[in-house]
Amino acid sequence: MTKIVTAEDGSVLVIGSDGVIRYNPRGGGRTEPPFRAMVRLVRPFSGKALFGGDRAPEGQGVEVPWGQNSLNFEVAAPLLGNEEQTVYQYLLEGAEKNWTDWGKQAGASYGSLGPGAYRFRVKARNRDGRISEEGSFAFTVLAPWYRSNIAYGVYALLGLLMVAGARRGVIRHEQKKARQRTEQLEAEARVLEATVAERTDEIAAQKDRIQLLSDIGREITASLDLDTILFRLYERANQLLDASIFGVGLYRPERGVIE
Repeated sequence: MTKIVTAEDGSVLVIGSDGVIRYNPRGGGRTEPPFRAMVRLVRPFSGKALFGGDRAPEGQGVEVPWGQNSLNFEVAAPLLGNEEQTVYQYLLEGAEKNWTDWGKQAGASYGSLGPGAYRFRVKARNRDGRISEEGSFAFTVLAPWYRSNIAYGVYALLGLLMVAGARRGVIRHEQKKARQRTEQLEAEARVLEATVAERTDEIAAQKDRIQLLSDIGREITASLDLDTILFRLYERANQLLDASIFGVGLYRPERGVIE
């Protein structure tokens, strides 16, 4: 069915199943109204739709949680008739640099988008080769909780605590090593002190023995009486020997006896 409508500017619109034709008697030619490609639906791979309509939000658009960062986009172009011959072209700013090839698929899918700002752009081309005005949908994929500013602050705090703990550990280790070294030095000093004391006692004892032997020699040479000499030797030997029973005698080699 064909419908003819007269516009305010005097042009005639012929509306039919094949589309809309504008005829302007003043211009002497045929014109067709412009059309726009539109984003009609944005839905994550699982979950409720993030957007559905014919007017996408302005600015940064919709905030997409990290768990819903895989998205399906459905598009359309408001043309009358022969919509199956309409082809589309897509570009996702923030993830792609070039437009896709023209295709009949009225939608696109993107999986595992990273945190950041994106803008999905779409253009349509009708059967006559006319290209539509561009449609777009801006959105921002939010960072996961472990990449948020709060998380980074917690990481920084934990890092400081770890550094402080490591520093305390190093200090305690060095203090323990210092105490062990001090105890070792003190033990070595005690051993050395005991050795010096023992050696001093030995020297003193040796000095006493030398003095005693000197006294024995002096007393022996001071007397010519044998009994006196033997008695002095007995007394001095008693001071030198650690024995309760001993004797002092004179060997007579010519007779083979000890007196």
